[in-house]
Amino acid sequence: MHGKHLLIIGKGGHYRVVRSLISPNEYDIISNINHLPLPLSDINIKRSTFIIKKYLKLYPNKSLYIFIAIGLNYHRKIISNFLNNIINIKFKYAKIISKDSNISNNVKIGAGTVIMPGVSINTDSSIGSHSIINTNSSIDHDNKILNYVSLAPGVNTGGNVTIKSLTHLGIGCNIKHNIQINSNVLIGSNSYVDKNCSSNKVFFGSPAKFIKLKKNDYNYFNF
Repeated sequence: MHGKHLLIIGKGGHYRVVRSLISPNEYDIISNINHLPLPLSDINIKRSTFIIKKYLKLYPNKSLYIFIAIGLNYHRKIISNFLNNIINIKFKYAKIISKDSNISNNVKIGAGTVIMPGVSINTDSSIGSHSIINTNSSIDHDNKILNYVSLAPGVNTGGNVTIKSLTHLGIGCNIKHNIQINSNVLIGSNSYVDKNCSSNKVFFGSPAKFIKLKKNDYNYFNF
């Protein structure tokens, strides 16, 4: 027993993958919670608050960590807003980093982020909070990946790439160096991005082209 207790929020495939990466030498897993405050309503928020507080009362004097193991970017943001603004108990967000990843020493990784096996992250890059860097993705030098971003398996980025919050890059995407992808963008699988991408849009193809507008998921975050 090492005094680091982990409560996981989520279910399904992403939850199972995240759990498989957690070393028993690093965290004691308390439980996972499938009850989420979705859709947003007073009843769901009260129910979720009660369930989470019931678990957390068991560890009032321990070092408590929470990880949101949910694949959808905007759902992770809803839940983190819920925890930060409504649950009046001190805790920390865990970082889950596979031992089979290759990360330069000066890379910064935010709380609540998961780095999957086979990922390479090169020097002077940074990954924000609550992001997913999926299996066998390669991030080159001086990348800036912000909060609530997800990179699907096999994504490759050149140097000096910026990816802003709530953006999802599909399987096998390739991003040219010096590219900025703005917030709430969806890049379709196997696309090659050679131009900057503006917010709230879907892009697809090689080279990637604008397909349609994407729903602004920020509307979900009002408590």
